[in-house]
Amino acid sequence: MDGDGVGDVCDNCIAIANGLAEKDVPGVGNQTDTDKDGVGDACDNCVKTPNFDQINSDEDSFGDVCDNCRTKTNPLQEDVNKNGIGDAREGLDQGEGDGSVVTSPLTSYRFVGDKTYEFSNHLGNVLSVITDRPLFAQNGQNYSFNPDVLSFSDYYPFGMLVPN
Repeated sequence: MDGDGVGDVCDNCIAIANGLAEKDVPGVGNQTDTDKDGVGDACDNCVKTPNFDQINSDEDSFGDVCDNCRTKTNPLQEDVNKNGIGDAREGLDQGEGDGSVVTSPLTSYRFVGDKTYEFSNHLGNVLSVITDRPLFAQNGQNYSFNPDVLSFSDYYPFGMLVPN
């Protein structure tokens, strides 16, 4: 569809050319996907953080996952005091600043990767911890999803943790 030499089924950015024809353009070519969320960097609204659904509530070109101000447009992501809250949003929850109107809180949201699952054995020892975020894997022409493993452990008989 975008004429980049990669078929739409395999193209991770259908709307913007980022395929083989664009391989000489730095940061755009050859289906680059830095955060491994299945969306190419050329059209990903959150390049360094996985953002599978690409939701952008305030339409400022930054996805909600990496936006420091989800409810108000902050296109430059300014944060003078470096506290993680964008300058456009600063003071809204605290009742200070230019717009001191308290809005209704966001009561139900969850980003993929927030939830964790613990796998344990019959003694209750946690053997591994994974998230609900599937990791896309490609091996030649084969595609699969692997679990996002946060930790794994092994235990000696009678429950002592194996080091390393």
